[in-house]
Amino acid sequence: MSCSVVWLKDDFRTSYNQAINALIEDENKEKKIIYIYEKRTYLLCEAQQWWLAKSLEIFQKKLENLKISLDVVHENTTKTFKKLISNNSFDRIYWNKSCHANENIIEEDVKKILKENNVFYKEFEANLLNPVGNIKKDDGTPYKVFTHYWKKAEQTYLRNNLRFNDKIYKNYNHNLKKDENIESIYPKKNWYKKFEKYWEP
Repeated sequence: MSCSVVWLKDDFRTSYNQAINALIEDENKEKKIIYIYEKRTYLLCEAQQWWLAKSLEIFQKKLENLKISLDVVHENTTKTFKKLISNNSFDRIYWNKSCHANENIIEEDVKKILKENNVFYKEFEANLLNPVGNIKKDDGTPYKVFTHYWKKAEQTYLRNNLRFNDKIYKNYNHNLKKDENIESIYPKKNWYKKFEKYWEP
């Protein structure tokens, strides 16, 4: 099946998002984004559950403008990828590398599964202004003066990000369709309803 996907983590940008930008430019006609929700990660974290569910709803609406679908899966990450690959659900995948050590372990497990099944993948350092260790002096040594370091870092960031397609849509419709897989992430008690009208992700 010719389908390209983005493995969504905690980066809900539709603009200057390297993984989504790669998906948009991908030659495959079918494109989707997959978010894997592991309930155990959010045990006793009702505020985080609310924030996540609300963010996914708004993000899903933005994706409609890009004609990209969002699939929310309630399952263990490695099990999900094994199942998707066995069903021949995609042949290319992109994601933004996490800055969290425990997430990096999962990413390595997923990469192993993808390699074993000859699935093309590409990960991006989109959660950092510049990849760690990339900003050095012309002679290859680290900077010792912050001002010079920042000047080089800023130039490098701007040069690397000018190529992005700016796909942000500010005037999207807040009348969101109900998605059962997203709805089930919300806390069971409706305590969050009191402040929902004052603040949203």
